[in-house]
Amino acid sequence: MLASFNAQAQAVDCSSFPNATLDGFVSPNPPSNINIDTNCTVRNFPASNPLDTNFAFFTQPGQNDERWLIIFDNVVHTGQMSCNSVLEHKIWFTNGSSTSIQDGCQNLLIPVEKIDKQNPPGDVATVGVPFTWTLTSPVLFDPVTGAVVNTQGSVNDLHGITLTDDLNEIGVDLTFLGYSAYWLGSGAPVPHTFSNNNGILTFDNFPIVPAGEQIIIELNVVLDDTPGNSVGTQFINTARWDFGRLIDGVFYEPLPGEWGISPPMTIGGPDLVVTKTGPATLGRTLNLGEWGNYGIDIRNIGLSDAWDVSIVDRLPNGPTGGMCDIAPEIIDAQVFAADGQTPVPGKGPLVAGVDYALSFDDAPQCELSLTMLSPAAAIGSGERLIINYRTRLDADSQDGATLTNIVGATQWYNGAAGNPDRQVVNRNVTTGTVGTADHQDAHTTTVALFGYFFEKTVENRTSGDNPATTAGPGDVLRYTLRLQTTDGPLNDVTLYDDMGAMNPGAVFVPGSLSLVPGSVPPGADTSGTDPNGGTNNAGILSVGNLDLAAFDEVSIQFDITLAGGLIDGTIVSNQADLLAGAKLADSDDPYVNGQADPSVAGDEDPTRVIIEGEPPMALAKAANQAEATIGEIFSYTVTVPSAPHLSPLYDVRILDDLSLSAADLEFVSVQKIAGSGAWTPVNTGTLTSLVIEDPVNGIDIPAGEQAVIGISVRLSDTSTNVAGLTFTNTAAYSYNLTNNDPATERLGLPGVSGPMTVIEPDLTLEKGGPVNLRAGVSGTFTLNIHNVGDSPAHNLTVTDVLPNQVDGGMCDAAPVNLTAQIYAADGVTPIGAPLVEGADFSANFSGDPACTVYFTMLTPAASIGVD
Repeated sequence: MLASFNAQAQAVDCSSFPNATLDGFVSPNPPSNINIDTNCTVRNFPASNPLDTNFAFFTQPGQNDERWLIIFDNVVHTGQMSCNSVLEHKIWFTNGSSTSIQDGCQNLLIPVEKIDKQNPPGDVATVGVPFTWTLTSPVLFDPVTGAVVNTQGSVNDLHGITLTDDLNEIGVDLTFLGYSAYWLGSGAPVPHTFSNNNGILTFDNFPIVPAGEQIIIELNVVLDDTPGNSVGTQFINTARWDFGRLIDGVFYEPLPGEWGISPPMTIGGPDLVVTKTGPATLGRTLNLGEWGNYGIDIRNIGLSDAWDVSIVDRLPNGPTGGMCDIAPEIIDAQVFAADGQTPVPGKGPLVAGVDYALSFDDAPQCELSLTMLSPAAAIGSGERLIINYRTRLDADSQDGATLTNIVGATQWYNGAAGNPDRQVVNRNVTTGTVGTADHQDAHTTTVALFGYFFEKTVENRTSGDNPATTAGPGDVLRYTLRLQTTDGPLNDVTLYDDMGAMNPGAVFVPGSLSLVPGSVPPGADTSGTDPNGGTNNAGILSVGNLDLAAFDEVSIQFDITLAGGLIDGTIVSNQADLLAGAKLADSDDPYVNGQADPSVAGDEDPTRVIIEGEPPMALAKAANQAEATIGEIFSYTVTVPSAPHLSPLYDVRILDDLSLSAADLEFVSVQKIAGSGAWTPVNTGTLTSLVIEDPVNGIDIPAGEQAVIGISVRLSDTSTNVAGLTFTNTAAYSYNLTNNDPATERLGLPGVSGPMTVIEPDLTLEKGGPVNLRAGVSGTFTLNIHNVGDSPAHNLTVTDVLPNQVDGGMCDAAPVNLTAQIYAADGVTPIGAPLVEGADFSANFSGDPACTVYFTMLTPAASIGVD
C-alpha cells in the first residue's frame, strides 16, 4: 500500500545553544529548524559546509513584543527564513553570502562596519622587498548589495575594537617587519595595545572611534627567500575584528565586523628581454670613417621593477677588423613605456655618472659596460630602457668582413640598492641567441670599404703625450702623415705640408723640421722639403713620387720644435695637402670628431695642439660655518682658482658631487659673489651632483683674476645625518683654454672644504601641578621643556597622558585655558608674543580610555632655541 502525509519537524530554540551561539566549527551538523527566541549568533558555516537550516522568529503578532538581533558571521545559508518587514527584527550579516536571506529579508539587514584592506599599487610583491598593507577602519558595508556605501567612516561610534591578522594563513612565507597606527584625520598616533604571537597580530584597547573618524593601520612585511615563494604565486590576507556599538538604541558587544580581505597579490620578479639594433646586414653597409648608430632595447616582461641593471656589449675585434679603436659614444638613454616612445613620469633622459656608470675596455676585451644607478634608470614592469650609441670601424677593417657584436643584461635586482635583502638575478652572455626572446641578442654589420684616407696626427715628444692635445713653448712635436687606400690605387701622389700656413704668427722654430729616418719609403722624392721654407719660415714638407696599390698605406713622420714665448691658449694648427697635379684632399685628424667620411667633402679636421704652460691652481672651497643641524641650509664659498692665474680661463664649470660627502646634502641655490664679467651661475646638474656654470655666457675669468661663488645646500633629514657626524665636501672645476671651444676643455685640481659637524636638539621636560586637587575643582598644570642640545627644536609634539583609574581621573572633559610661551633660559624672560592655539600650536584631546592630550608646535615662533 502506498500512503503519503505531511509532518512538521521539531524546531530547536536558539537559546538552547551555549551562549546562544551555533558554531559550525563546533557543531557541523545543525538542526533543520531553529526558533529565534533571543539574540542569536550563527557562525562558521562556509561554502564547504553550508547551512541549510530554516529559521523562524518566535515573535509573530500576538505572541510577544520582543525583537531580536541575529548575527550571521562567515555563513553561507541556503535554508529559509520567515521574514516580515513589520516585525522589526535585525539581521547582522557579515563575512558570508546567502541569496535567500538577502532577497527575502532586505528590510532587516543592517549596514555593518568593515575593514578596507588594500595592497600597495600594482598588487605585486617581490621577494626581499618590503611592502605595506593598509587597513582603514571603519568603512560602512551594505550586506544587501555587497558594496561599501561610505568610505569616510561609519555613522556610529565604535567601542572596544579588537583586530586580529593571522599572517600564517596567507599561504606564502613572509616576515613581519613592523606597523604604524594613527588617526586618519589628524595623523596622530592612536593609543592601543599590540601583540605578535608567532605571526598572529592582535590590536586591542583602542579608544572609542567617533562616527566619521577612521583608524589607519599600516602593516609592513617582506616575502622570504624560500622555495614556496615562487614567482607567479598568488596570495591574500584577511584581517578580522569585532567591536561594540548601538543598534536602535541598544548596545551590543561583541559584534563581528566585516573582514578586511586584500585583493589577490602576485609574487613577481623582474625578467628582461634584450634586443640589439644597428646597420642592417643587407641593403646598408658601414664604411671606414662613418658613424654607425646602434641601439640596445631592454624590456622588462616581469611583474616587478628591475633595479641596477648591468649591461655588457661585446664589440667585434678580430683579424678582419672590428669596432675597438675608439670608445662608443652614448647618444641618449631613457626608460620608456611599453611602446618605447612614451616617457615614464619621473624618468627623464639618463645622465652618465649620475643615473648610470659607463666604461669601455679596449683591446683585447673590447667591451662596453653600463650599470644603471638611479630610480630613473629602474625598469618597471612592461617598461623599456632604450640606449642609443654610435661607433666607428677600426682602421684595419677589411672590405666584405662581417662583424658581430653581442649584448646582454648580466645582472639586475628586484629592489633598490639601500635594501640589503633584495634579490639578485645573474645571467651569462654567450652567443646572443638571435631569434630567442631572452636576456641577450646579437647584431651583424657588413664592411664595405671605398675611397681613401689621408690623416695627420701629432705626438708631443717632450711630454710623451700621444696623441697630443696640449704642449708648452719649446716642446718637440712629431707629426705623422698616413695615406691609406681601400678599393682603388693611387699613383704618383705627393704629400705637401706648409707648417705655418694656418697660423697668424710664428709658432715653430725655423729650420727645426726634420724627417724621421726610415719613415720615407724607397723611391719617394723629398727634394721639395725645406726646413726654412713656407709661411713664417716654419718649414715645408714635400714627399712625392708615391704609388699605392689598393688596400695599401704609407706613413711619413717628421719632427718640429715649437717656438719659445708662446702664450697659453695659443692654438697651433696644421693641415696637409694630398696632390696629384691638383689638390685631391686635405688631411684629417681622426682624434678630432673621429675619422672623416670619404664620401663627405669638407669634413676633414685640422691637426692642432693648444699651448698651455703652467696650469692654474686648485679650486678653494670653504665652509662658512662649523656646525649644521638637520634641515638647516648653509653655504660654501668656492674660489676659482685659489690663486690668480697668468692666463685667462674660459667657460668655467664647478663640479660638486655632494653624494661623496659623509653627510647627505642637497642643493638649494647658487649665487655670484665676486668676479668680472656678466655671468650668472646656475646649477645644470642634479640636486646632489652639481654642475655650476653659465650655459649662456660662460663663466670667463680674465688673467690675474678669480671667480667667487656661493653654493647653498641643505643638511637632509636622513638616518645618515646623526649628531656628532663630521664631514667635508670636495669640489673640482673644468675650464677651456680658448673661449667657446669644448675641444680645449681641461680639468682643474679639486679643493676640499674644512670639516663641519652635525648637531641636534636635546630636550628635557618637567611637569608641574597641584599636589592635592578636589573633585570638580580646576587645577593648573605646566609643561616646562628645556632645549639642552646644540640646535633649535622645530615642530615639537608633546604627548600628555592624564590619569584615568578606577578611583579617579581627569578624563571627563578636555583641558581648557591652554597657553604657551617661549622663554629665555631663565624661564622668566619671554621671547616673542604668547603662542596662539590653532595658529602657533594645536592641542587635541583623546578621551576615555586613552585620556591623552597631544600638543604640536606649528610655526617658527614655536621653535625652542638652545638654552
